[in-house]
Amino acid sequence: MPRRSASGSIRKKTKTVNGKIYSWWEARYTTGSDPGTGKQLQRTITGKTQKEVAQKLRDALHSIDTGTYRAPDKTSLSKWLKTWSEEYLVNQKPLTVQTYKRIIENHITPAIGSLALQSLKVDDLQKFYNGLTLSPKTIKNIHGVLHKALSQANRNGILAANPADHVILPKVQKPDISVLDLSQIRAYLAAAKSDPYCDILTFILLTGCRRGEALGLCWDCVDLSAGTVHICRQLQQLPTGYSLQSPKSGKGRVLFPSPSAMAALSHALEFQAAAKKSNPDVYDNQQGYVFTNALGGHLTRSALDRHHKAILAAASLPDIRLHDLRHSYAVLSLTAGDDIKTVQDNLGHATASFTLDVYAHALASTKRSASSRLESLLTAPEDENNSPSENKKPSPNKGEGDLK
Repeated sequence: MPRRSASGSIRKKTKTVNGKIYSWWEARYTTGSDPGTGKQLQRTITGKTQKEVAQKLRDALHSIDTGTYRAPDKTSLSKWLKTWSEEYLVNQKPLTVQTYKRIIENHITPAIGSLALQSLKVDDLQKFYNGLTLSPKTIKNIHGVLHKALSQANRNGILAANPADHVILPKVQKPDISVLDLSQIRAYLAAAKSDPYCDILTFILLTGCRRGEALGLCWDCVDLSAGTVHICRQLQQLPTGYSLQSPKSGKGRVLFPSPSAMAALSHALEFQAAAKKSNPDVYDNQQGYVFTNALGGHLTRSALDRHHKAILAAASLPDIRLHDLRHSYAVLSLTAGDDIKTVQDNLGHATASFTLDVYAHALASTKRSASSRLESLLTAPEDENNSPSENKKPSPNKGEGDLK
């Protein structure tokens, strides 16, 4: 049996107030039936002219017939964002929730929070983004929060579609990556030997792990005899204090650090044993942190940054960020011949394509070397000791060995 099309009616309404006659047009239409009582659910549309109301009625009836109708809802965008940030971010890390709420409070709500959620249009969002005097990266972050909130409103049936799907964002320029070359890495490690934070900074540089991952590393994830480290936590700084959370990707990974990196862990263990012996009454490392202060407490992000800067100054090296030690490790690994999948796994990136995208510049020298090797092969004299037909097995790649 064919489905009956939705229908409605239009009529003129009048009202007299203090002797003055007011008139308007009204349309009524049925949206369905109440599942509890079986009674018809009717809605009303009003407007100043018959033409205006007729168009609104046609739009409403068409949306009912096509299954895209949404019941009128006067919820403001700011009210929905508050509900979304409090009820729908249960699976996000605390720091992520904190960041989302800060973006909502500082940028979205003051500018467009008063707009009705259901009447939000692409033009509203485009005008909002165009008026922001912020970096393209920050605007992209704001858009990401707004897009997720509106997607949930769409899944909840409040919005027929997500208006954030069709906005145009400013192009984000990829920042230049600052890295230390091999000679600078050696200078950094040499200068670090006299610094109290030598162990953790050496470990970060020689493994490429994130700052929070190194700060949150615990002894239950270290096997000194097997030479493995399981990265499964990170230490995050929240408004309520420091807290151990899952890694950025949400997944753990196993590293096989170089002997120099493992030596840094062994030295950290020796330091803790000596500190505990010197301060037996106050030493406390119940969490089992690998890198601690003299009393067993975990190290802090700000202190780690200060010691990193001091080492750079002592070695007369460029003033790079602590995070650039991770980049330095990645570029050194790639130029040493490590395959992209291995580097991706060690860094904890979600995909190898992301690793390639970030460090594409580091592969330029590798490509040039490959071209030179091919040219040498084609131009070399073909004799008994150097013939392509002999299918000689290439010698295995030799690593850099431990950095002294």
